[in-house]
Amino acid sequence: MTCDEAYTYQIFHGNSDPLHTANHHILNTYMMRAFSIVFGESKFVLRSPNLVAHLLFLFFGYLILTRLKKQWLVIAAYLSLNLNPFLLEFFSLARGYGLSMGFMTAGLWMFLMHLEKQTDQQKKPIQFLYGAFICAALAVLSNFMMTYFYVGLLSLYFFMEVRKSSSPKKIVIHLKKNAGFYFLNFLFLIFVYRNVSVLNREHQLYYGGQLGFYSDTISSLVDDSLSEKIRYFNVSVIPDHFFSLAVVILFILATLTLLKSILVKQIKIDFSILFYLLSITCLLPVILWWLTGTLLPTNRTALVYYPLFILMLFFMLKELTLSQKKTVKIFSLVFSLFICSLLVANMAFSANFKNTTEWKYDANDENMIQALRDDVLKRHASRQVSLGVNWLFEASINYYREYKELTWLKPVNHNDYDTTSFDYFYIFADDSFHTASKIEIDTVKKFESTILLRKKTNSCLIKPGSQKE
Repeated sequence: MTCDEAYTYQIFHGNSDPLHTANHHILNTYMMRAFSIVFGESKFVLRSPNLVAHLLFLFFGYLILTRLKKQWLVIAAYLSLNLNPFLLEFFSLARGYGLSMGFMTAGLWMFLMHLEKQTDQQKKPIQFLYGAFICAALAVLSNFMMTYFYVGLLSLYFFMEVRKSSSPKKIVIHLKKNAGFYFLNFLFLIFVYRNVSVLNREHQLYYGGQLGFYSDTISSLVDDSLSEKIRYFNVSVIPDHFFSLAVVILFILATLTLLKSILVKQIKIDFSILFYLLSITCLLPVILWWLTGTLLPTNRTALVYYPLFILMLFFMLKELTLSQKKTVKIFSLVFSLFICSLLVANMAFSANFKNTTEWKYDANDENMIQALRDDVLKRHASRQVSLGVNWLFEASINYYREYKELTWLKPVNHNDYDTTSFDYFYIFADDSFHTASKIEIDTVKKFESTILLRKKTNSCLIKPGSQKE
């Protein structure tokens, strides 16, 4: 259990104010609560909503890619879309990111279906349209970073509706006919704005970058997505930032491909829609950064760009396969296979079932609990154990304490963890307290980057009582 997951666990147990913490990914919190009421509070249960969201991502991602028509391109695109180790992590964590990816993909497919049905029938169907925006809204409620995608989808719908006639009168007519639809979207965005404003006022929106979109967003997402072996190859053999620069170059190529299709009046709707959504989702945070200093998406908050980029990339390659030039067709085939092979290899190098990319330090928290219990058991204590911890471990250890009913362990609080008032200490191995403290301590157990210590004292603890296995 990572610290951020454990903080969410505390939220729906009433130990934290949900309106004043960015850990409250609204839909994720309530789904965790609902699942826990029915199935219990194990890690698997708390993470189950995101596992379900992964099924949505797999299913609707496939439906979108079938529009590529060419089987070899569908397979290459599907593997590329799904074999990102960093993305996959968040479908197995109790956070809102996986949920947001699943709902975004579902909403995107429904929007494409709405446009397809609209061209096939005189009567405009609304079920796919409303389904698309309901899914997009659920994505936002799972992760407020999805607001950029939501606004992009709403603006895209407006432009698609008025593109054939830009006269002010007809635009007004369109707005009047769809007043209810736009009003509901407006109310939802007001709701999001008020929640984000509270978080900003409480200084909760501190996670992000301020150097620039390339440095903070593109580079961080690329680095997190690549295995350490691939990153080492990048630094050792080819220029630094090679893969990040490649992403920029591919986006420029997509821009040129779209401009060419516009000039020859052969615009492909799927490619142009994906290009627009990716572009506007990138542009909006940059504008806010310029105007207000809002931090740019980085690392996990930039995850939205990966599926949008992969989808846009392969629909661009589909357009290149339709070229009259044989060399262009060969390039699209070879490049598709290259991208797919690279991502498959990256996934093979990155296979990891022990820790997450952003919360590696929590990998041994549960093992530490067992080591602590074993040590206390050997010492035949006569009172509760107190454990001093670095603040990053507080929430996850308290989760294990509550779920496993560790009555022999006092509630963990990180305040003044380096004082003599604790019986045990769980800290990072390189923590200065470990080497500079004047407290006499013994090492109980060392882990990869953390260490469990015991204060030298007379045996005065209680024997562990109850514990869920």
